[in-house]
Amino acid sequence: MLDIYKASAGSGKTYTLTLEYIKMLLGKRGENGLYRFYDNISSPHRRILAVTFTNKATDEMKQRIVKQLDLLSHDIAHAPYKKPLCEAFGCSEERLQQIAQTVLYQLLHDFSAFNISTIDSFFQQVLRAFTQEVGLQGGFDVEMDNSFVTATAIDRMLDDLDDSANNDLFEWLMHYAEENIKEGGSWDIYGHNNEKSSDIQQLARKLSSENYKKHRDGLLRKRREDFTAYLKTMRGLCTDYRNTLRTYALQARDAIADTGIDTELFTYSWTKRLDLFANPHAKFTTSDVMQFLKYATDREKWFAKTKIKKSGIDPEAVITAIAAPMEALVDCLGKPYTRYRTAIECSQHLYALGILADIDKYIMEYEQEHNTLLLSKTSEILNGIINQSDAPFIYEKLGTRIEHYLIDEFQDTSRLQWQNFAPLVAESIANGNDNLIVGDVKQSIYRWRNSDWRLLHSAFDSQRNPLFAHHNMDTNWRSCADIVTFNNSFFKTAAQLLQESLTHEISQSLTGDRPEPEIASAYAHLTQKTAPANRDTSGHVAIHFLKKEGSKSEDFYNTVELRIPALLQELFGKGYRMRDIAFLVNTNAEAKRIVEFLLALSAEGTSSLHDLRVISDEALLITNAPPVKLIMGMLRYINRPDTPIYELFLSYEHELMRLAASHGESKALAAYFEQRRQDQRLDTDLQEFIDSIRELPLFEMCEHIINYFSQFGYTRQYVAYIEAFQDIVTDYCRTHNADLHSFIAWWDAKEKRSHDNADSSFTIKSPDDIDAIRVLTIHKSKGLEFPVVIIPYASWQLNRENRTILWCSTRETPFDQMPVLPLTYSSKRLSDTLFARQYFEEKINSHIDSLNLAYVAFTRAIESLTIFAQLPPINKKGESTKSETIGDLIYKVITTPGETPPTDSEETDLSQYFTETEEEACFEMGGDRERPSTPQAEPESPLQESAYNITLPGKRMRLRLKSTGITGNDARDYGTLMHNILAEIRYYDDIAPTVRRFVGEGSLPATDEASTVARLQQWLSLPETRQWYAPGITVLTETEILQPQSVFYRPDRVIIDGDRVVIIDYKFGNIERDATYRKQLANYMALVRDMGYRQVDGFLWYLSLEKIVQV
Repeated sequence: MLDIYKASAGSGKTYTLTLEYIKMLLGKRGENGLYRFYDNISSPHRRILAVTFTNKATDEMKQRIVKQLDLLSHDIAHAPYKKPLCEAFGCSEERLQQIAQTVLYQLLHDFSAFNISTIDSFFQQVLRAFTQEVGLQGGFDVEMDNSFVTATAIDRMLDDLDDSANNDLFEWLMHYAEENIKEGGSWDIYGHNNEKSSDIQQLARKLSSENYKKHRDGLLRKRREDFTAYLKTMRGLCTDYRNTLRTYALQARDAIADTGIDTELFTYSWTKRLDLFANPHAKFTTSDVMQFLKYATDREKWFAKTKIKKSGIDPEAVITAIAAPMEALVDCLGKPYTRYRTAIECSQHLYALGILADIDKYIMEYEQEHNTLLLSKTSEILNGIINQSDAPFIYEKLGTRIEHYLIDEFQDTSRLQWQNFAPLVAESIANGNDNLIVGDVKQSIYRWRNSDWRLLHSAFDSQRNPLFAHHNMDTNWRSCADIVTFNNSFFKTAAQLLQESLTHEISQSLTGDRPEPEIASAYAHLTQKTAPANRDTSGHVAIHFLKKEGSKSEDFYNTVELRIPALLQELFGKGYRMRDIAFLVNTNAEAKRIVEFLLALSAEGTSSLHDLRVISDEALLITNAPPVKLIMGMLRYINRPDTPIYELFLSYEHELMRLAASHGESKALAAYFEQRRQDQRLDTDLQEFIDSIRELPLFEMCEHIINYFSQFGYTRQYVAYIEAFQDIVTDYCRTHNADLHSFIAWWDAKEKRSHDNADSSFTIKSPDDIDAIRVLTIHKSKGLEFPVVIIPYASWQLNRENRTILWCSTRETPFDQMPVLPLTYSSKRLSDTLFARQYFEEKINSHIDSLNLAYVAFTRAIESLTIFAQLPPINKKGESTKSETIGDLIYKVITTPGETPPTDSEETDLSQYFTETEEEACFEMGGDRERPSTPQAEPESPLQESAYNITLPGKRMRLRLKSTGITGNDARDYGTLMHNILAEIRYYDDIAPTVRRFVGEGSLPATDEASTVARLQQWLSLPETRQWYAPGITVLTETEILQPQSVFYRPDRVIIDGDRVVIIDYKFGNIERDATYRKQLANYMALVRDMGYRQVDGFLWYLSLEKIVQV
């Protein structure tokens, strides 16, 4: 059986997944639908595979299952799954608890086989079992970072341009640059003068498209001569068509001239375009063609009626005279014109296609050289394996047999991924096992990762296959009543409006086989019921349509931001905390903008907004942390010491930390230029340090740099960033050539992608319990919920045509000589070609993406939803004249009167909540849920200020042997640790920096630092001990006294003051052993006297007992 759960937002998907998984752990469903426990429980978790799409979701699901099993095993009275499980198995609570205990025990003792993983992890597991079959060597690595490999491949390709054998590639790159300029792009296709990814790199990302992969093998077999020949064919077709069109246009114009009548008697709209067609150098558009055909196919429109009537000329005679050439011209503007336009588009990006094929080959060379495989290729390669093997053979290779599959977020599954799963799931169903798919087509927002929502929408027809069971989860357990009602009503109308609009456009543009928009059917199971617990809380929805003062998007942003302070003050006044509020935006640039605005608002120090705290991925980027910038700056200087800017940066940061804060930044800069004036490039100590680490391996070099700067206390508040940085360095060293130059190049490429929102691996994760406003993109908010959601910029495009590349193919000759072509996604470019259907399919998908993005954003709200949109242009009837953005659609939906739904329906006529003034148009529904005003607890810092545990070479074994800190239970370890700290302290002022260094080395927990410092200060300031640590005295610590036969003694502390010597021996035990210790100290004293010192005093210092004994 395959159960398909269509789970709308907030419908309890996680609860259902966990319940079904536990059912499969405990037993099996019989033919009557009832479950029975396994007769012999033998690690059932090994036979279940649950796949999710993120590591975070995987961890959360594992934790939830273990937690619920633990409750069932040890606290069944409070287990939320107790009742449904007892009903499913028809058993008592005692029996359920007994079985749960056995399953939990087996699971915890075999946790590594707990098969909950991401879909990519599972595919890698299968692929490793088939290493030989796919032609890889044992121990191959899966490269997660496609961008790095692609960038490396491009660099190699460009480096090879020096080879004369690649002259043709150089010419193609030049042609591509020219083509790019014509398209409105930059001449700098390599990205040398651009902080963002180069055009070639952006183009190369299209290699991961499944539409490309389907035709990849055929494309890679093409030689450059094939591309050249194809381009020549396309250009020849265009030239032949223009000549033919010109011939027919001239014939038509000559036929008109032969009639001898004045051309002014004809309608100007088509005669002027006739002149365009006859001119070989004139440019014309499809709009010109359509206008010509509008008149040319309707003979009554050929003439200016008033003028022809006054002339007395018989129009029928003229029509007869020019009908034949006109018909030929009309025919030429039909199917031949479509082929002409197709040829233009096919030749438009042919240089790009040829370059992509070269990049793909260089990527394959990189993979072979490094015995690695790109993560994006695993599904493609695995598809070939699974299609050629049956399920039992695959399980044999894996070493385990999977009987049950649970696939979460199925709407984000790609068609290729499902083709890999389908045979395995089919085999499981055939054997009578239960399987589960959960998803929601309305939350499909990852199509750029090849996800295909139509799989969930239409791939499982229960009428054709009775083993498919559909379940619609229609209760919303998240949101308050009015928010549920708003979303029900809004998205039902929005889907209908988009369906009607696209259907009309497609019918006007295409004949024959037309794509079906399917938007309304995708939202067919939209309507939700409010959970009983939320029916008495109305919630609040507000949409503000603001009039933009100027024509730029910047003007809209500024207008919105003027409203935010009052909104936040209102929310805080109602008892909401900062952690309750989330700003959801469409792009990373918008996230950065709103973060900067909120921080600036907090810095103004006005009213209740003076202490705003904000958490966002932009704020938590590792690359933005000062110590990470400093480390990378030093690495860059070590790599390129002859570059003045790196030298300036290092000197500036070093002086800024070394000087007291009161000296300011100007002092640091002045120090650098003073050094330059004295011909001194860097601070002497700093230069010596750099020279000492220059030859170290990369990771150890970074550890030394961190240790060096930790003496200034600079790293403490950024320890999470430093740890994340070193994790990145470790992973890099494991998977790449760990030379400094390559690492810097890799880092720079990753840094660009992190700022472009194409890579989140450079972002540290923040704790969930921090009292701060969240700012995140809608994509990253998926699966989350917040009491208050604010969408400040509801302005994303419904149809995103901004230079998007669409992979297209056709079977019509001669265009099919290329298996696939990258074409510009644009109505002006594709709607009149053989690729028109593919264009409109993409347009439908683009509109669904935009609507789904709104659905995900709107359904994150629990109690309050506030949206800001731009007021669209309005005609005299009060109707919107524009439908380009999501804001335009929102306005159209809520201003469209609807039928009054039944009283028991959780839908409403939204137009009744809409009002309009001169300042703005506003929609407001429901009332705020008042929260009790409670004092806010002091928030924790997002990143705890603990020290970074530095593991320098030579100290790693020492760290393992040391105690875990002064809170440990082993008194001996405690004494050893404190003894080591005292051995490093020469004077009283050394206490704090010495303890800090031990914390940094990992010998002492950061939580014990303050108490250790206080304790040492107490001990060392006693009347008896103060003089032993006074500045200016001569001190020897742990210094050896050598004896014959290589015997040596090492007193703890020796103080020399002229002829007087004081010897101190530390003791940390709780028992006085005066006899033993006195003998040892007396021996030290005798040895010192033998050196010629007259007065020698010795002291046993029992620190734990706070007792000093003179010997």
